[in-house]
Amino acid sequence: MSSAAAASASPDQPPDSLDLIGEVSDNIQQLLIEWDELVPEGRHPRDAVKAARRRGTAGKELMEQAALRLAAIDDVSHLLRKSGNGSIATLLDRNSPNGRRLTARLDEQSRGTSAIDLRYSEEFSNSIEQLRNLWADEFDHQSELMEQAGRALGARRVALHSATFIRGHAPIHPSEHHRWYQDIPVFVRIHALYDRARSFPGAESTPTSEVAMVKRYDPGR
Repeated sequence: MSSAAAASASPDQPPDSLDLIGEVSDNIQQLLIEWDELVPEGRHPRDAVKAARRRGTAGKELMEQAALRLAAIDDVSHLLRKSGNGSIATLLDRNSPNGRRLTARLDEQSRGTSAIDLRYSEEFSNSIEQLRNLWADEFDHQSELMEQAGRALGARRVALHSATFIRGHAPIHPSEHHRWYQDIPVFVRIHALYDRARSFPGAESTPTSEVAMVKRYDPGR
């Protein structure tokens, strides 16, 4: 069972942050496969350029999907703690501080760099490997934990933010520690918009990115 299927909300409800954790986790795992497969070295020069563009796009999209995952986990963990399920929340967000640190580092390492040029960045590649290693065990056990979180929330699950809300409020450069403005949605939205402007060119920026890949993982873009 995929992690997305394990946490699906009621069919008459729009996807929420718990659904989003499953969706973006599946996306991250698939993007890591593409990242590994698209190494441009050893290819015909024309194919190498295409592979570099696609690999760089996968890297930038990995960073953005990681930011979405962290924001969705924060939302679910917050409600779990409010509802007296702190032990489940701790299991869910135990690696979030390191995840935020690595996602912020990926943003710093790729900011202002086109997707195709990320093939030269050993630092960016190393940070992706660290993020992979950090979340590998989480992905192996995520379906069960999400089912547990969904049961613990029960009817209170309706208080979770929608997946659409999280997508619009997830900063690409998350703070390692909770800040006061993170409790004020309009400030969080401004932070997210600022990050996207500052991180130009992004995963969807042409002509140095593979826009079709971005739309596959984030159809709303």
